[in-house]
Amino acid sequence: MPNIDSDYIDLVTVMKTNDKALIAFIKSVFQEADIKYFVKGESIVDLGRAALDVEIQVADTDLEYAKELLKEFL
Repeated sequence: MPNIDSDYIDLVTVMKTNDKALIAFIKSVFQEADIKYFVKGESIVDLGRAALDVEIQVADTDLEYAKELLKEFL
């Protein structure tokens, strides 16, 4: 389940991937860092259509922090 509040939040794409393990890892990193995120198209990957990339999106206010974390872990 996405870590998004009910208030409107501007989202920006920080990464595109179709790797289920990487998606799960990034979600756990963002959850631990309390970064608001959404995985656009995640249900498509869950259906087994892994050839299609999903977009990992974060709140625009968290963009720089999210990029720093991704550099650190990837």
